[in-house]
Amino acid sequence: MGNPFPKQKIFFFLFLFALVCIFPIKVFSEEKITIAPNAFAIVELYTSQGCSSCPPADQMLNRLTQLAKEGNKPIYTLAFHVDYWDYLGWKDLYSHSMYTQRQRDYARWHGKRNVYTPQMIVNGTKEFSGYNNVKAAEAINQSLVRPANVLIDVNLRMADDTIT
Repeated sequence: MGNPFPKQKIFFFLFLFALVCIFPIKVFSEEKITIAPNAFAIVELYTSQGCSSCPPADQMLNRLTQLAKEGNKPIYTLAFHVDYWDYLGWKDLYSHSMYTQRQRDYARWHGKRNVYTPQMIVNGTKEFSGYNNVKAAEAINQSLVRPANVLIDVNLRMADDTIT
């Protein structure tokens, strides 16, 4: 039986990991952007614990969350763990078929036939590979410089370890 992790695969994922860690997200680049009134960016990452390409995207989303928080920017990040990788023998503890269906609905809406991980979607309109920090920065900045035509109002309640 051969090695399930050939050297080329290992080096590829180490390279991806290094790219994500070494080159920070340029969302808040040297050129200051003026955030438009009521503008926001909702960043959805479709990911899975069973996806070998997802850890760099997960880290990028975490870093983006931290940058938004530190800069008090209206960027809201969400990670949706899909369940279509669960058949590989590792069940993602956070996966749900509802998230997979949400991603499939987006694919249909965008005229795509397939879904994949990691996939990032910004404000429901821009979709790209979840570890592409250049496209993420472009999509987020474009969302922040345009006035929003909708208003977000979120109320969270916690009861018995459940957020509603």
